[in-house]
Amino acid sequence: MPAQTLRAGAAQSMITPESVSGHPVYLAGFGHNRVATGVHDDLYARCLALGVAKQSVVMCSVDLIGLFYDDVLTIRKAFSQRAPGASFLVVASTHTHAGPDTLGLYGPASLETGIDPKYLEWVDERIATTAANAWHAMQPAELELGRDDHPLLELLQGVDRPRW
Repeated sequence: MPAQTLRAGAAQSMITPESVSGHPVYLAGFGHNRVATGVHDDLYARCLALGVAKQSVVMCSVDLIGLFYDDVLTIRKAFSQRAPGASFLVVASTHTHAGPDTLGLYGPASLETGIDPKYLEWVDERIATTAANAWHAMQPAELELGRDDHPLLELLQGVDRPRW
């Protein structure tokens, strides 16, 4: 395989809390004391790994309101242990308001956290494992780019966005 060959891999895992009946799962956003009563749709961590030569980046999108930098550092440390040759890890949240409170802002009252520390520890590990799985799944890949200049696409642009 030539040194400049693009490699790509992907992985996903479910990060839905295991149970919403055993203890309260406080939902993020829209005020305090919003407790989950069931699961409508599962939450996921989805990761894409791209590599060229000895450099690689893994980008993960997680269905959570957000994560603090300390959590990302924890995830990166666990990831580097599982994928020691990996270069970079980016973790971004979808900012869903239909997931558990991972920021501590949406508990039973304004000064009470809604974070479940066991869930947060588990989800950090799960994200790190998913990222490592994407990195380990990399194989030679091709990248294709496309462009469409159809005039109707201009309708999707606001007046303050540049038109190229």
